[in-house]
Amino acid sequence: MTSFKFSLRTLRFTSLACLITLAACSTNNYSNSKITKEEAAKSVMKKYPGGTIQKGEMEEWHGKMFWSFDVAMPKTRNITEVAVDPVSGKVVWSGVETPEGIKAEMAKKSGRKG
Repeated sequence: MTSFKFSLRTLRFTSLACLITLAACSTNNYSNSKITKEEAAKSVMKKYPGGTIQKGEMEEWHGKMFWSFDVAMPKTRNITEVAVDPVSGKVVWSGVETPEGIKAEMAKKSGRKG
């Protein structure tokens, strides 16, 4: 019975440690951000007037956090992906994704050829 208590106690401790680590990681992803998602979106719209933000979220690229936005531009089916530095609020990268490229990427993620 003692070994069971020890195992249960160890499991509880390990679970608690994992939860604390996850909470810390989640907090740290945004803790260095000096600008809000809304402020980052304003930077995007200044750079891409007439566009419509379809999605915006905090993402990690190459070990660094960025606000990432998908912007639909008029008269095209392409999506412009835009990265905003969460400290300065400046647009630091953008790239165009075609519908075919998006479809291929989704198929690759799901394990199918596309």
